[in-house]
Amino acid sequence: MKWIFKTLFVLALIVSSHTAFGATVYIDCSCSTNGDGTGQTCGASGPKNAPVTTVSASTDYKYKAGVTCDLASTAITINQNAVTISSYGTGSKPVITGGSTAYPIVLNSTIGSSISGIEVTNGSSGALNVNGSAVNSLVDGLDISTSLIGFIVNSAGISGLTLQNMDITCTGASSICTNVSTNGGGVTFRDSSVTLTATNKSS
Repeated sequence: MKWIFKTLFVLALIVSSHTAFGATVYIDCSCSTNGDGTGQTCGASGPKNAPVTTVSASTDYKYKAGVTCDLASTAITINQNAVTISSYGTGSKPVITGGSTAYPIVLNSTIGSSISGIEVTNGSSGALNVNGSAVNSLVDGLDISTSLIGFIVNSAGISGLTLQNMDITCTGASSICTNVSTNGGGVTFRDSSVTLTATNKSS
C-alpha cells in the first residue's frame, strides 16, 4: 500500500513541475553581449540582445522598456501554446521594428498566448498578422505605428481572440489600419484608438 502512495506522490511532483512553472526570457537589444536570457543585467547570464523569433511553449519573452529592437527578415511567429510577449523595467514601451519582414509579429496556431505592453512598427506589409488559428488569446496594450496595414485577420480558425487597449496610428497615404477579412466570429476588438492621417482608411 505504501508503494502506491509513494508512486502517486512522485507522479504529482512530476505533473506540478510541468504545469506550475514557465520559463522567462529577457531581451535587451541595447546589450553588447548576447546573454542566455535568464537575467536582466547585460552579460553572459543576462538578456538576449536580439529579438527571439522562434518561440517555445509556456514561455514569457520580456523586452526591456525604452529599448528598440530591430528585426531583419524573420518575424516573431507565435505558433506554440501559452506564449507571452511582454515587457520589463520602467519607461516607454519597448519597440520592435519590422525591418524587411512582411509582418513583424504573426499569430499562427496558438492557444492561450498573449501580447502586451509593446510597440510595433510595420514591415513590408504591416505590423500584426493573425493568419492561423488563435484560440483564447489576448493582444492587450499593443501600440502600432504603420504606413501600411495595422493588423490583419484572415483566418477562419479563430475563437476567443481579444484585441484591446490598442493604439493604432496609420501614417501612410493609403493605410488600412484594420483589415479583418474573415474570422469566424471569433475576434473581439475593444477600447482601442485608431488615428488616421492624409487619405488613410480603416476597414
